[in-house]
Amino acid sequence: ISHETNTFSPVKTDLGAFRRRMFHLGDNAVIEAMRGTRTEVAGFLDAAEAHGWEVRLPISAAATPNGTVTAEAWDALSAPVLKALDEPFDGILIAFHGAMVAEGADDAEGDLLTRIRAKIGPAVPIAITLDLHANVTEAMCRHADIVVAYRTYPHIDQYERARQAADLMQRRLDGEIDPKVVIANRPTLLGFDGGKTTIEGVMTEALRRADAYETEPGILVVSVHAGFTRSNIRDAGPSVAVTHDG
Repeated sequence: ISHETNTFSPVKTDLGAFRRRMFHLGDNAVIEAMRGTRTEVAGFLDAAEAHGWEVRLPISAAATPNGTVTAEAWDALSAPVLKALDEPFDGILIAFHGAMVAEGADDAEGDLLTRIRAKIGPAVPIAITLDLHANVTEAMCRHADIVVAYRTYPHIDQYERARQAADLMQRRLDGEIDPKVVIANRPTLLGFDGGKTTIEGVMTEALRRADAYETEPGILVVSVHAGFTRSNIRDAGPSVAVTHDG
């Protein structure tokens, strides 16, 4: 479920906006549309095949960046996910953008994760992938056990990041790791040079530092986020989320 929300836009993002760009419901529809692509969902599917998972795919949806997502649309996007959780799961993988704002839910991703946790309890691991321009919140990191963000802008590594998140999920299911997430941010709106990775600058240096930290014992992923300031919410801005073992 993905949307980059510009809350300053007067044009609300309704369910029709998702249907015009990407809106697939149910296992068969999602698999038919997404398998063989370079998307996160395709990465999840290939990982599932490699690890021998049985999967459920309630929804895959995205809309072109625009104004606040309507409450009606947000309910329609969330409902299939929550309904799917009527049956038990060993683990949950979700491909988010990380900068969705809906009517009644400034932190839409955190809102959905909170509702998922309320339904499944604390024991089932959740892994999420995020856009490099995510506004990452405390709620997102409290309820997700694994957070993996893109490391390229323009974005060309969605598939690889999904495989990374899924492979960490398998390690968690095997009992090899016990991942948790912590977030660090500062009271700033702009940072990491807007996330640019095609030129040498602040973002590329931050990613090199992230790579170095990931070689340390217990550090699984260091995700660097430039944020999305056109989402006029409290948590807008740059951040770093660290997924660590135990």
